[in-house]
Amino acid sequence: MLAGAEPETAPAEAGANRIVVYERPGFEGLQREFTCDVPDLHELDFGDCISSLRVEGQPWVAYTGPKYEGEAFAFEEGEYAAVEPRGRLSSLRLVHHDLDEPLITLYEHAGFAGRSKAVTEETNLAYGYFDDRVSSHVVQRGVWLLYQDPGRGGRQYIAWPGERLREVLLDELVAVNETDAEQALSSGTSREYSTVTAQSFRFGADTRLRAGLAFTLALEAAADFRVEKGRSESRTVRERAEVLLPAKVPPRTRLAVQVVRREAAVTVPVELTLLQNQRVRTERGEYRCRSATSLCARYTMTPVAAPAPAPAPAPDDASGPARP
Repeated sequence: MLAGAEPETAPAEAGANRIVVYERPGFEGLQREFTCDVPDLHELDFGDCISSLRVEGQPWVAYTGPKYEGEAFAFEEGEYAAVEPRGRLSSLRLVHHDLDEPLITLYEHAGFAGRSKAVTEETNLAYGYFDDRVSSHVVQRGVWLLYQDPGRGGRQYIAWPGERLREVLLDELVAVNETDAEQALSSGTSREYSTVTAQSFRFGADTRLRAGLAFTLALEAAADFRVEKGRSESRTVRERAEVLLPAKVPPRTRLAVQVVRREAAVTVPVELTLLQNQRVRTERGEYRCRSATSLCARYTMTPVAAPAPAPAPAPDDASGPARP
């Protein structure tokens, strides 16, 4: 696993951060230029067609779904003559965070338990003791790219400031082959698992805002979240995960398949500027979001010890010829 911070560059001057997207590879065809977040490219008649792009200034994150949902792909400053996935990008988000001093803390176990490791720069975990052992993390500063494999390979995950991510074990399937021959399997499972997304906004203890006040926040964690004092919001989604066991289990091997759900908790401080009767007042609050980000299956194989050989039977007593 490779945990990579964005390059240590100071935020560009206002107006210098832009992304130019093109309809065809090699910067050809129709083009659009953006300097701020785009929740849905379809509304601008440019959805699911981006094949190349140029980035100037801060990095951008592109998503396969509208409203910053689906798979996420980060693009740093530079030119990309061919974009993967081609023709599947539906929304764009500018990374406006300060990337000078990034910090992420990795934990060995879920729930931020076990050994921990603080990382402040791009690191290849395959060279240390934390390779394939990270089960939760907390982002203190910056925006991080977490990769499944060394060399920025495999699946990637984008971790935002204030995010706390952990893995929750939902199910485990176990097959044990105690024989000396390879065993074929034809079993699998397809089940539904519930995931919940909960959002809330907490006002400061000294707030003078009355109950029932409602307004809309446009935040990175959730687009256009409607805030109403004294009320929280949640929704439950059922996802079907199909897990197929490997076709064969080697001799003397225990195969375990774990269905894992990744849960992210995000806390974002918010400053409210209120204009009432020509007077400006500032209040502070906190947005919170807890959601499941994905379901995945994890396979592990461990050797099974062969049974100890049975002791040889004791020889019969032979003290002499039998007497009549």
